[in-house]
Amino acid sequence: MSVQTWTDEDGVKWISCDALSYGDYHGMCDVAESNIRALVQKMAGEGWILEKDCYGSKKLWLVDSEENQEVVRYLSEEYPLWDEDVHSRVQDELEQEAWEGWIKSDLLRGLPEWIRETGLEDRLGEGEAWEAYREGMEETNTQVVFESGGAYVRVERIQEAFNENVIGRLGLEKVGALVWTWTQAQVNISFFKQTLERA
Repeated sequence: MSVQTWTDEDGVKWISCDALSYGDYHGMCDVAESNIRALVQKMAGEGWILEKDCYGSKKLWLVDSEENQEVVRYLSEEYPLWDEDVHSRVQDELEQEAWEGWIKSDLLRGLPEWIRETGLEDRLGEGEAWEAYREGMEETNTQVVFESGGAYVRVERIQEAFNENVIGRLGLEKVGALVWTWTQAQVNISFFKQTLERA
């Protein structure tokens, strides 16, 4: 990871590195965001500048000192993560944002048609939907991927497991079996009619 330096108009020198910066097209947002939070808290409001723009990019500059040089060196050369606990909390937040922003709606749109058309998914509580999603992740061994723009999940990989978990939580296993039986019966009747017409 490269180390960057900058001198402001007052002649004060600042330092940073890739592990303290992220945006739409660069950096790992979970790692950099956790490093930024941990170091800002550590420095108690002094000796840092947080650079942000309207697109969500962030970069933390530390005043050039021996202590901060060691911080930047450690992040650049040894390990790019400053605090594991903060990192875990940031990852949880990013996954929750993605869940509320698009994961939940995508999964609900992928429920069986007989559930969506009858509005049965409305009986599913927020906590139950989240549990069905997390269990689906574990059952399919799917991991959240953290990119520069946030958290990403391969929804198509967990859709079937999510559907089964939702059906179980709503107590619709028997209903689902009846719907499947009725659908198969309709297919068979249609096939029988076509056979008679060709006879």
